[in-house]
Amino acid sequence: MKRKESPAGYDARYRSSEYYFDPKPYKFIEVLAEHKAPGTVLDVGAGEGANAVYLASKGFTVKAVDFSSAGLEKINARAHAEGLTVETELADLSEWSIDRDYDVLVSTAVLHHLFPEEALRVLEDMQQHTLPAGIHAITLF
Repeated sequence: MKRKESPAGYDARYRSSEYYFDPKPYKFIEVLAEHKAPGTVLDVGAGEGANAVYLASKGFTVKAVDFSSAGLEKINARAHAEGLTVETELADLSEWSIDRDYDVLVSTAVLHHLFPEEALRVLEDMQQHTLPAGIHAITLF
């Protein structure tokens, strides 16, 4: 079975200097940053990095993972321009595994792009790599 979207499709969208998606974080990410002490964050399927860069600006240590190299380049450029650090990793979530434990795991509008078995594996991996009192911030279409 072939995925609806490919890295090349997202690379084409993200190559522009303009943002394809809203450059502002999801509202609930802003609320999370107000109520959760800064810690470690994993942004699963980070896209152009609106959530990742915002959380880094609030003192969180952020790792952003996506299958679009253009999206990760945009994250790195924006973080650099704002004097922030965001660790990035190029990976296909259908084959990828989380490398360490995190306080916050974010996945906004991503998991529905995976086959159900792949999405379930990613969710289980997220659960196994969540620190005590950690939280998940997940949205789906």
